[in-house]
Amino acid sequence: MSTPTAPVPAIVLVAGEHLDDLRGSFSRYEREYAIRTATSTVEAETSAREWLEAGGDVALFVTDSVLPDAHVLDALARWRSVVPTARRLVAAHWERFLAHAAELRPGMAKGTYDAYLLMPRGTRDEEFHHAVTELLSDWGSTVAEAEVVTVKIVAPEQDGLVLAIRDFLDRMGMPHRVYDPEGEVGLTLRSMHPEPGPGEPEYPLVHMVERPGVRARSVRDVAAMLYGAPGDLDVSGTVDVVVVGAGPAGLAASVYAASEGLSTVVVEAEAIGGQAGTSSMIRNYLGFPRGISGMRLAQRARNQSLRFGTRFSTGWEVSSLEVGRDGAPHVVRTDGGDVHARTVVVATGVAYRRLRVEPLEELVGRGVNYGAAMTAAREMEGQDVFVVGGGNSAGQAAVHLSRFAGRVTILVRRESLVETMSSYLINEIEHNSRISVRPWLFCCMCGWSDRA
Repeated sequence: MSTPTAPVPAIVLVAGEHLDDLRGSFSRYEREYAIRTATSTVEAETSAREWLEAGGDVALFVTDSVLPDAHVLDALARWRSVVPTARRLVAAHWERFLAHAAELRPGMAKGTYDAYLLMPRGTRDEEFHHAVTELLSDWGSTVAEAEVVTVKIVAPEQDGLVLAIRDFLDRMGMPHRVYDPEGEVGLTLRSMHPEPGPGEPEYPLVHMVERPGVRARSVRDVAAMLYGAPGDLDVSGTVDVVVVGAGPAGLAASVYAASEGLSTVVVEAEAIGGQAGTSSMIRNYLGFPRGISGMRLAQRARNQSLRFGTRFSTGWEVSSLEVGRDGAPHVVRTDGGDVHARTVVVATGVAYRRLRVEPLEELVGRGVNYGAAMTAAREMEGQDVFVVGGGNSAGQAAVHLSRFAGRVTILVRRESLVETMSSYLINEIEHNSRISVRPWLFCCMCGWSDRA
């Protein structure tokens, strides 16, 4: 007997006059998405609700720039309230694309929708479909449950370590899932690995295809499973360049060095991408007009660097740097081994500041998280969430969390967000009914409550 499966994700197409043109452009997506059509705002909203009630999800709304029963920006806001996680695209008909651009494009800056495109005028408009697949890819990586997982985690509960491992894997762009030890998958995975040795924890058990499993004591154990230790890198003698840190600056340095034929090694203490890798959507990075997630930005840069021969090591913090004298190489030391280099580029970036509130620190991983919005968001559906901080990372986290949480409150020490956050993010927050800002607040005490 086959197990019932949930409906495939839906794409909802909405147009009053040009629905046939829009429908024809989306025929290529029919194999993996349910294409639902509507001629009005209300009909599209009803269609989306019916699909949700049937157990499905809506990945994307695509609408003409003119609708018969509402202004398109009002319609997009209504659909966002029904499916906050869906991406939203305006595909204006070619007869009015330019005429409506000036009025509608500011809506993107406010987060009302994600892209303003010209409706295809014929077949194989690959520029249009590139934008569509980018939006669907972003939706799939941040919302949908992965259909094919790269890493399987067996653990009886979602404690702080499991959350940290999941956050690391999310930032590395590795689909994963957590399984109960007594479930069918959990029992199978446990049978594939020997019993834990003396002093070795039983859980979490982390399994990856074509890699030896590991009973993790820390995120480093998982990182070492992927890339090994710095001392394990296959380098002969001294390399030309070691880059310490794999955030955007370190990745850029590795690309430029390796592309010039220099042997290059990157050593990263956490996940590739650094703090930027935790951002759900970066909209002000040059070259990405529709924005890009921090994880995707980091993975594209990593792949570009790998193409030129860069070798990576993650999960190993550099403990010291010994400067070479009289032509001797510099020595980059880690607990996992040393790397000798003629040149060292230090691109260590920044780290989240701790609040230094002792009761709060004890709850990290149990409702309190530092920079783990991408990973934790799925478990916060309908809840009240507080984001402490007023920088861009806090703003990006709040916008992403608002797709899941019932209400998001940003707590800041200053009078407003103006001094510390980019204008485009402030605009998005001001026009998001689920987000509020409370100024002049300091976090000085934290407690735990069992109340819902």
